[in-house]
Amino acid sequence: MKRQLVKKIGAAFLIVILFLAALIYVPIWDIAPPDVSDLAVVRTEVPPEENAYICFLNAASNMLYEPQGFVPSKYLRGQTNDDALVSAFIATNQAAIAWVKLGVERPFCQKPDIASAPDPMWTCRFFEIGYHLLATQARFERIQGRMSEATDATLLLIRYGSRLQQASENMSDYPLANGVVNMGLTQATALARDKRCGLAGRARLLAALAELRFANQELAKSARGDYAVQMELLEPTRSGRAYQIYADRLGVSKFKRTVVRLRVQFVYLPSYFMQYNRTRHLIAGDYRLLMAHAGTAYADHPLGGSDTTGVLSGNTSQNDGPSAKRGQTHRLRWPSANVLGLRIWRYQRKMLADKVRRACGDECKLSAARLLLACRAYEEATGHLPETLQALVPDYLPAVPRDPFDGQPFRYSTERRIIYSVGEDLTDDGGTRGYEQGRRQRQKDLVFDLFTHEPEPQS
Repeated sequence: MKRQLVKKIGAAFLIVILFLAALIYVPIWDIAPPDVSDLAVVRTEVPPEENAYICFLNAASNMLYEPQGFVPSKYLRGQTNDDALVSAFIATNQAAIAWVKLGVERPFCQKPDIASAPDPMWTCRFFEIGYHLLATQARFERIQGRMSEATDATLLLIRYGSRLQQASENMSDYPLANGVVNMGLTQATALARDKRCGLAGRARLLAALAELRFANQELAKSARGDYAVQMELLEPTRSGRAYQIYADRLGVSKFKRTVVRLRVQFVYLPSYFMQYNRTRHLIAGDYRLLMAHAGTAYADHPLGGSDTTGVLSGNTSQNDGPSAKRGQTHRLRWPSANVLGLRIWRYQRKMLADKVRRACGDECKLSAARLLLACRAYEEATGHLPETLQALVPDYLPAVPRDPFDGQPFRYSTERRIIYSVGEDLTDDGGTRGYEQGRRQRQKDLVFDLFTHEPEPQS
């Protein structure tokens, strides 16, 4: 009797195990794929003769010649000033500068199609042209006192960076293009602070900056291409061995990777622990938020540094926003259901949140450059700085630029001759520089000085 009872219990236990295994292994847990037609990359045919990208390819093909002993990055940081070497660097790279000038006059800038796309390293060469060559030329002309030429070089640098932004099709190209724009803003700011830069030059710079798109808008434009890239990375998850692909990105140690490899082979199959379509829904939703909130202040942005901890645990509140509710909608309340997909989504969301934060910082630089130029023009016209930034409207600016972090107008101190943003911590520290301590250091206020530079010493 006891032996028969043991057999019955064992059989029942085996049936339960098989039933649970069937629940995990059969593909019934995932949902229908999302409709991502709104995230599809839209390309239009651009005639080669109207495409600035072709000119920039020709410029990049002229490999930058750097005279022996000259390092452009050190020159731009003010660590060396050798006029002969700088002149030689600019003169020997005139062919590249000529192609850039020709390119910025063309109405469009678009990468070639996939079949004829250049090597990705071309993007880095584009960055070197802007950062090394054009920025060096702008700084050199300013130091030499040739302010009209310095303004021309700065405008060329800004327009070149803007065109590279226009051609950015994903978030790998975007930071490099934005870096060129930021270098142009640095040179424009230096001109704004220089006493020798006349009213006409500042007016030209101010007009050029008014035409630039804000960084968040450019970031949103590249979202479609970046979503396509992320889906290519997500595609191997259908195989159940994709966890290894993400191991390095997720910071998994070698020991854990070995353990995970064994788990993947026997347990982590895509039907339960990695639900491809459900994960696609989550990631696609975040990219839609990125595009829909291109003009939203960081404080109100649904991706503005938000954490998904509450979503993953189910502890959400009314303040967690629509993204948290969407996360719960696409989460199964079963043990470890879509555990890999949720982790990938969580990591991807943090990456997007960081990009939003950086874009707000870039927007601060653009707004600060415009304010510096307007304040200097006001000071030259009246003999003193404006009492408030509102005094610049409408003669110098159509409106006071807003702080992209909290959505309020930029802060200003006449006594300290500074303008500033509250920064990532969203706290007005009165224009205090430095970082707050904590689990992660966060910069306090983003401060921009209004003081007037004396001419930089020549070597």
